[in-house]
Amino acid sequence: MSLLTGAFSALLSQSATALPEMAAVVLARMLLARAPGKYRYALWAAVGFRLICPVALASPVSLFNLSPMEPVAQRTVQSAGTALTAVEYNVPAAAERLGNLAASQVTGTAAVPGLSALEIGALIWLFGLLAIAVYAAVSDVRLRRRLQTAVLLEGNVYEAEGIPTAFVLGLVRPRIYLPFGVPEEERAYILLHEKTHLRRGDPWWKLLAFLLLAVYWWNPAVWVCFALFCRDMERSCDEAVLRTLGPEIKQAYSRALVSFAAGRRFPAAAPLAFGEGDAKRRVLGVLRWKQAGPRVAFAAAVACVFLVLSLCTNAFVMESYVKYEGSTAALGNPLHTYSYSIAKDVNSVGAVVDVYDGGALVNRCTVMNISANNRDTSELASQGTIQTGATLDWDSKMLTWTWNVITNGLASIHLPDHKYSGFAHMALGSGDQKKVFLPTGGNTILMAAYCAYGNDGGISAVPCETLNEDITAGFQKDVVLVVLRLYVSPDSPDDLQNAWYPKVTDRAETLYSLRNPYVGNNSADSALLSTLMGEALGDYTVELFTSQEPYALQVNLKETPDDPDAADRAMEKHAFVLLALIDNLDEVRWTWPEDDGSTHAGSYTQQDADAALSLSSSTILQGRTGIKDFSGSSQDVQDLLDFLS
Repeated sequence: MSLLTGAFSALLSQSATALPEMAAVVLARMLLARAPGKYRYALWAAVGFRLICPVALASPVSLFNLSPMEPVAQRTVQSAGTALTAVEYNVPAAAERLGNLAASQVTGTAAVPGLSALEIGALIWLFGLLAIAVYAAVSDVRLRRRLQTAVLLEGNVYEAEGIPTAFVLGLVRPRIYLPFGVPEEERAYILLHEKTHLRRGDPWWKLLAFLLLAVYWWNPAVWVCFALFCRDMERSCDEAVLRTLGPEIKQAYSRALVSFAAGRRFPAAAPLAFGEGDAKRRVLGVLRWKQAGPRVAFAAAVACVFLVLSLCTNAFVMESYVKYEGSTAALGNPLHTYSYSIAKDVNSVGAVVDVYDGGALVNRCTVMNISANNRDTSELASQGTIQTGATLDWDSKMLTWTWNVITNGLASIHLPDHKYSGFAHMALGSGDQKKVFLPTGGNTILMAAYCAYGNDGGISAVPCETLNEDITAGFQKDVVLVVLRLYVSPDSPDDLQNAWYPKVTDRAETLYSLRNPYVGNNSADSALLSTLMGEALGDYTVELFTSQEPYALQVNLKETPDDPDAADRAMEKHAFVLLALIDNLDEVRWTWPEDDGSTHAGSYTQQDADAALSLSSSTILQGRTGIKDFSGSSQDVQDLLDFLS
């Protein structure tokens, strides 16, 4: 069923794309009413191409370049780009989780017993296609039975009884069938007409048109186009006869048309030609026909070629791009300069900094996220320059990005707690002034910073071009990878912000499920600590102080941390979560042995946490007065994790 619905969905999209072209061809036929009929006939090739082929080259003369056609143009051009992945704090599986959620929203009807609307539509389409195929096959068999007594007249021309009009039947070895008793003069016109059909390959073209009609049978526009296609085929063939025999035969040729007008149509499976209905319009066309002059014929040919090119090509969808222009030294920090151009279908532009540690995406910081949908009043111009740079403060472990695009600014992000010993960064395209095109909805890494915390500080920096193709190529042991991504999106900045930062992550769900009303529950406390600390600070034991208030939980590390300052900061973050999720916990303490035999001791109380929260202006804290307000739901826990990150 999935294969069937996929095919039907593709046909729906293809049909919608072809509708403007069908309308354009119908209009062009009216404008070329006085032009030779062969040019109107040729225009239908564009409609057939669009119904058959889902892809096309782009050209400046495409119909889809017109402003009213932009929504269709965006649908016809498929741009491949790398989407920004959704992330969550310390849980790199968020993208997969969000992908599953999006899939369930799109195919939500599949969860309901029975068939979805798309599946019902696909089944109806299939039954209609099969019905037309059966009708065509039966009609062809019945017609061939009627022709079993046909008599060879000459070459591939046969005479048969019981047929009211002349026609061609067959594709590989086509035959021309005539009714018995056709006058000699009319026979010459008929044979020339039918042989013109064969010379141009009209039986094949009509078969192709009929197959498209069978596939798109549910689209009324295709039925209209099929009827007009057959009319143009016949009229162009009539004109070919008149050009060959001269205008003096118009009266006799018209009488021949009228003599066959009473004949009924054969089934659509037979590629009928001369005498196939619409005799009145054909007679009028013959009587009004005049040999086109060279100038008129040339102008019609040029117009036909132009129209076919405009209908068979897609619009030029201008993509955004960034181009590396070089670097300059500024206070010892190289500033890399890029020129940029923003496509008109982009509604927001910005940048984010992603931090990877041990191959896991552990943090994301928004550097810029602005609207760009109104180029006259937006802060961001359609074209301009960007300057970026990166410096590492070894002591505070803060990586600072210099970001100059609208106004000069700095963006700092705290790195994971390690003792760093090396630093390097690379810019996109440096050295070859590479221009990188960005499809709307795509992104590119402008800069990559490598912060080593191994003993030797060794770094093997990977070019940004490689990271764009495979971010894992930059994952190295004892190295924190930080990348600056520039994005262009059709969505609003708010929509993107919500997409990048999931409201509730798996980590928050897990921690919320482990909340504990009593600090005296040792197993529950241990489960929380294990989830929070992992193996980052080594082995530890836990002590509980519950005989009198303040109730406390103490973590005793068995070994001295490599970086005591980082360990203190990590324990303060853990204390925040423990104080929130253990209802009656008042204080978190921690110890470890010092090298001189003494014991290092630290602590963090509920009052410390409440004071820290009161000093923050983060919007996350709206409606909350203290640390205990972060335990009511998994969303509360997520907000706390976002605050700590």
